[in-house]
Amino acid sequence: MAGEGNAKTDSALGKILLDQGVNPSQIVLGEQVHGTAVAGVRSFEPRLHPATDGFITGLPGIALGVFSADCVPVFISSGDEKTIGILHAGRRGTADGILSKALGLFASEWGVLPKDTVIHLGPHIRKCCYEADLSRELNGQARGRGVPEASLTDDSRCTSCSPGFFSYRRTKTAERMVSFILIKS
Repeated sequence: MAGEGNAKTDSALGKILLDQGVNPSQIVLGEQVHGTAVAGVRSFEPRLHPATDGFITGLPGIALGVFSADCVPVFISSGDEKTIGILHAGRRGTADGILSKALGLFASEWGVLPKDTVIHLGPHIRKCCYEADLSRELNGQARGRGVPEASLTDDSRCTSCSPGFFSYRRTKTAERMVSFILIKS
């Protein structure tokens, strides 16, 4: 959430979650490495997954979260909202196919086919301020796997040139925003 403070600090993260009605002990996070590891979450433990850039679950009440400053937070849901996922997709993870991998896991582990999947790309650095068009690549991967065009949405704000966002490219900041998704219990 823009303007809420560095979500990488426990106090800011806790405030952000509580403001959204989520108990801070209910979030699962990754030690993001700009890779393609996507974990299936079947419990609250471990709370921090090493070397993990994405999560999928079908359990209500578990918030799945990723940190970003310019990378793309990718929200994934089954059409019936019984299976959810979130990805941290930067240049490397996007190029290496993190979204394709997640869609494969949605199908193989949770029985959700791409045609029944909804994807939203959150605020991230855009083509206006960055040499790679991450939105175009991610939308192409989704369509290539069979996600309908009507099931793809994209927040058009650029974290580098729109106010209110942390941007590593703009300020070399270590501050991060948190994005999360959960199935309400």
